[in-house]
Amino acid sequence: MSKGERQSVMIARALISNPEILILDEPGNGLDVLARERMLETVTRLSKERNITVLYVTHYVEEILPIFENALMLKEGRIDIMGKTREIITTEHLSEYFSHDIEILRNEECYVAKLKTETKITELF
Repeated sequence: MSKGERQSVMIARALISNPEILILDEPGNGLDVLARERMLETVTRLSKERNITVLYVTHYVEEILPIFENALMLKEGRIDIMGKTREIITTEHLSEYFSHDIEILRNEECYVAKLKTETKITELF
C-alpha cells in the first residue's frame, strides 16, 4: 500500500470503536499533495458529520483546517502560546516563534507560510 492508503487504513481502524476524539500525529507527513488533500477532506468530513473532536499535530500551517478552532504551539517541549487559531497563526506570532520574518497568508480555506523576501535562506543556517 502507498503511504496515503496506509494513512486511510489507520484512520478507518481508529474509527471502529466510534471515538469521541481522534488524535492524529503528523498524518500529512510523507504524503503527496493529492493524498494529503484527500486526508484533510476526510478529517474535515469526520469532524463535521460524526461530530468527532480532532487533535491534529502538524509542522505545516497549510494543514491547519477551518475546523480547528483552537491552536497550541510548543517550543522546547513546553507550551509557547495557545488560544483561538485565528489569533495564534499570524505573521507576528510565527515570526517571533521562529525568530525570522515569516509571512502568513490566509483565505477561508487555508493558511500559507512563506519567508519574507528580506530573509535570506543562508540566514537560517
